Amino acid sequence: MHTSFRCFAFLFAMATTAWAHGQFGAAQIIDNSATALGITSIATADLNNDGLPDVVTSNGYSTGHITAYLQTVNGLAGATPILIDTIAHLAEEVSTADLNGDGWTDVVAVCRLNNEVVWYPNVNGTFNERIVLDNASPSLNGVVAGDVDGNGSMDLVVIGQHLIDLYRNDGTGMFTKEAILTTSTSPNILECMDLVIADIDGDGDLDPVTAESLGGVDYRNAGDGSFTPQIADPVIAIMQRVRLGDVDGDGDPDMVLTDFLGNMRWYRNDGATWASEGAMLTGITVKGFGLMDMDADGLADLVVASIGLITYHRGMGDGSFAAPTEVYNGGATFLDEVNLSDMNSDGRTDVIWSAPAGTLAYHVNELPTVVSPVEADASFALYPDPDMEHIAVRFSGKGPQQLAVLDVQGRPVRILGQLHLGDRIDLHGLAAGVYLLQAESGETVRWVKP
Repeated sequence: MHTSFRCFAFLFAMATTAWAHGQFGAAQIIDNSATALGITSIATADLNNDGLPDVVTSNGYSTGHITAYLQTVNGLAGATPILIDTIAHLAEEVSTADLNGDGWTDVVAVCRLNNEVVWYPNVNGTFNERIVLDNASPSLNGVVAGDVDGNGSMDLVVIGQHLIDLYRNDGTGMFTKEAILTTSTSPNILECMDLVIADIDGDGDLDPVTAESLGGVDYRNAGDGSFTPQIADPVIAIMQRVRLGDVDGDGDPDMVLTDFLGNMRWYRNDGATWASEGAMLTGITVKGFGLMDMDADGLADLVVASIGLITYHRGMGDGSFAAPTEVYNGGATFLDEVNLSDMNSDGRTDVIWSAPAGTLAYHVNELPTVVSPVEADASFALYPDPDMEHIAVRFSGKGPQQLAVLDVQGRPVRILGQLHLGDRIDLHGLAAGVYLLQAESGETVRWVKP
């Protein structure tokens, strides 16, 4: 008996040769004054409810500032810095979320010097209050916001030396602190360096994922804010940064990590466990990176900061990446922080970066998109055999059509000839990976061969 699934058809939106011409716009300098010295993190959000995304930075390496840059209709270049805080000493990370449910996006930061978790309430686009939620946790490294316990309000997850803490939000900005993990509850020495949250296992709730002294670890959320750790790799290695994205094209988030030497590794998400897939981008000393679909092909791409360079690496859907495209060449300039966000509301993800010596800049994404997000009027369905070496196809009343198998770059791999309703297609010999099946009508679906 065949297992069936329905794939909606999409319009193919580019010529197959267009890949070679993808690019990013020139650097637009947001700030290159002393205010931009020592940036440790970059966040984006609409802070004044004008419909335009703004930028917030923590400047923990130098000034102890939390700084906002408000975008205008003319963009962010040369935006006037607004100092939200001037005593956020050794501020390591900043995050944004509406913490009290008033419709305005607030700012939260962690500061290493005074062990502070600080909330800056947004009142009609201004930040005049500094609320210390906690000052008892040492060596804080990161904070993210998300509805972790499923009550509809934005909670906080904070990491630091020997700790991962959850701050449960009752919806009004009143927080209750609970430990997710401490040294006493961990069998190993624990040092958490970086943090993201996402639904790792597809059960509808948010799971924290950390880069730490155990390598990469995700904390499976039972849905109520209780957690079970899953170590990605039993080989203990101190990791510095972690990002999540669909690297292998199977629809779930994979884990990409870098260590203190700038080496990158990735782990395939198999649902219940992680499979180590080894090194990525060998030969590059990674200082910072972002992982996101930059060209709308459904696959995660990398944007990497290294010494003197910001580079874009298009994901191929099998864990490999195309040759790098230069986004910015800063010569000997040390570049480290990267944020990927749509800054001009055109539906494409742009690149924001910083240099510790005092530069904050962004590049508009001008890459050609691979697949239009608009569904075609018709669709066709694929019915794989259990061995996944054959598929049957139904053309929803279109009649016989020629079908071609393309790789993720749009290059023909196999032409299948005229097919009729229910015809069985032999796909023996195709390597495991992501393919596009395109009918002569122009309708195209993505198919993953395990």
